[in-house]
Amino acid sequence: MNIKEINKICYCASNLKFSECCLPIILGQKNASTAEELMRSRYSAYVIKNFDYLKESLDPEKYSSFNKIALIQSSKNIKWLKLEILETFAGKENDELGEVIFIAYFKLLSTNKKYKHHEHSYFKKINGKWFFVYGDVK
Repeated sequence: MNIKEINKICYCASNLKFSECCLPIILGQKNASTAEELMRSRYSAYVIKNFDYLKESLDPEKYSSFNKIALIQSSKNIKWLKLEILETFAGKENDELGEVIFIAYFKLLSTNKKYKHHEHSYFKKINGKWFFVYGDVK
């Protein structure tokens, strides 16, 4: 990752610099303080192809379903374009559970066609740290 990427506006559409927003969470320098912040960092991890973070931020009970090889393969044909948070339920600093509804816009490189990934994601806090549990694709 180069300095230009680190200083650009974060991929998650927070209007903060990537280095001040999702990057410290992805690098493990700080924990996400809310479910939405974790969701945003996971989106940014998809953009920069940090698949290890995607596993680390997954509910440990779901590790067996994580397929890094499949993610790497599918990511070769995807360019993430934009994230839009539609709604959040709970998931604040003092909550144990949270939900985030979002749309992630992407383009398939093989066809150059644009698509939307509309998801209702569920999160839980374990020992003070937020984890992604699962998502219902709309």
